[in-house]
Order: sequence, then C-alpha cells, then structure tokens
Amino acid sequence: MTQTCAISKILLPVDLSEGSRSTLDYAGRLAAFLGNALAGVTLLHVTPAGFLSRHIGYVDFRGEDLAQSEPMKKLRDEHIGRDIMPLLEEGEHLLRSRGCTAPVERTVATGDPVEEIVRVAQEGRFSTIVMASRALSEIQRFFLGSVTRKVVGHAPCDVLVVPPGAEFSLKTILVATDGSDFSRSAASQAIRLARSSGGRLIALGAVASAAVTALDIVEAELPRDLIEEEELKEATANVTAVVEKVKEAGIEVRGLVVGAAPAEAIIDTAREQGADLIAMGSHGRTGINRLLMGSVAERVLTLASCPVLVVKSPCVD
Repeated sequence: MTQTCAISKILLPVDLSEGSRSTLDYAGRLAAFLGNALAGVTLLHVTPAGFLSRHIGYVDFRGEDLAQSEPMKKLRDEHIGRDIMPLLEEGEHLLRSRGCTAPVERTVATGDPVEEIVRVAQEGRFSTIVMASRALSEIQRFFLGSVTRKVVGHAPCDVLVVPPGAEFSLKTILVATDGSDFSRSAASQAIRLARSSGGRLIALGAVASAAVTALDIVEAELPRDLIEEEELKEATANVTAVVEKVKEAGIEVRGLVVGAAPAEAIIDTAREQGADLIAMGSHGRTGINRLLMGSVAERVLTLASCPVLVVKSPCVD
C-alpha cells in the first residue's frame, strides 16, 4: 500500500536498558516536535518466550499446552504487573516530560522480539518504529544490534534507529541517494521534516570507484578524469534531482558527490557536516556498488553517531 511518508504513528519498543531510556527521551522530543500531526505512540515490551522458565527450573515451558495453562498465565500476569507495567508507566512519564501530547498506549507481548515487534507494527498499521541501535536488557539481551537489523529488514514500515545519547535536532538532515525509488522516498521524508523544522538538507551520492574528496556539485567542477564517467554522471544526476526538488520546497540544500564506498561516504559526510539525522532508503538499485541495504545499511546503522531513518515504503509527495 502506498503511504504518505509521514511520521504519524510511532511504535516504541522498550526494555530496562540505558539505551532504551535514551531512545525514550529522543522519542518524547520527536513527539513534541510533531505535535498534533502525531496520532499516537505505543510502548511495547517483548518478554522472550523462555524467560519464565528460568524461574521454575523443573518445568519445561516449551509445550504449548503448559504455556497456556492457568498457572502459567498467572505467573506471566504477575511478572507483567510487578516488572513490566512499572517500566511502561515510567516510559510514558518520560515521554510526557519531554513534551509528548499524543495519546500513549502500552502493550506487552511474549515471544521472539523481532517477530513480535514486526507483528505489532503490521497489525497496528504504524508509520514508524523508533528503537535503539544498541542496548542490553537487564531481563535478557534481546535488544542487540542483530535484533535491530532484523527489525529494519522485516518491518512493514519505516524504522528510526537511535544511537545511545543522541540529542533530538533536525537542523541538518543528510539524505543518501542512488536514484532508487526508496532513496527518492527518503528524500521526500527528509523534505517534510526539514520543512517543519526549518532545517537544511544535504543530498549525498557516492562513487565507489573514485579516490577523491567530497566536492560540492553546485560550486565546484568535478575532475572527470579521476572518476569513471558513467558513474559520475549517474551520481551527479541523482544528487541534482534531489537538490532541485529540495529547492522547489524552499529549503536550504547542498549537493555532494563523494568518492568512497557508500557506507563510508554516508558515515564520514554525516560526521563532517554535523548531520542530526541520516535518511536513507531500505533498498537501493541492484548492483554491487549501488546498494543502500544489506551490508551498507548495516554498517551505517552500526557506526553512525546520529539517528538513522530507514525508509521502507514508497510515498506520495
């Protein structure tokens, strides 16, 4: 289904880690920024299916009948009431203290964290999942980077990945573009955010075969003898298209073509330009050096010092 590419309904997985608390802080400030445009936020805690078995060692919790038995339901309800609901209540309080005025719901699920996050996101028709890039749960280490990457890969909606300690700001947004439909969607999303925040955009294209420094395509003449002409022509055209689109929206923009592998180009440029957010498509064009998912996205999500918005669905301008 075609979406409008807006952050309109947020699913926020939480646990007991410090990284999760940092993400709550960021999400609260994001919700305050979105204001009435945000329909709601749902706090989700997933308890791994094997968690309760550690509390009664002589019971095998793998059986479906036993897992659904009244004693097990009672034990699960006690665990939720004692350990989980206070966590979710604290999470809502933190969201409110950061300015969130949207309705906040709380939900608890049991099972595989990736499967449950994806299921809830799909059933609830969420526009965006906001989650930590790295966090260690005190209950169980289920918010490892691999979980976040799997959620990004399988989620039916956009995913905003927040590194520990990230401060909310949208003054500078970096958009990675390779001309694919998903990167165009990322640009549209970035334009919407920049228009609301009054920020500026940086449109970035990478030419992996080149060994040159970043050059401003608007102000500088590119040394074509150093770069394979077809790749340069394609990257420049992609960036120029985004620049023109941003200018039409009345937003300050700079276009850059960087001679580097895509992941390194994104990470390094974001750091050098002081980007507050990286927006990128979940999948790029086919071809070894044109992917914006897989190893490229994984590396960006792991190493970026600012939040990364992975856009997963086509959007309407």
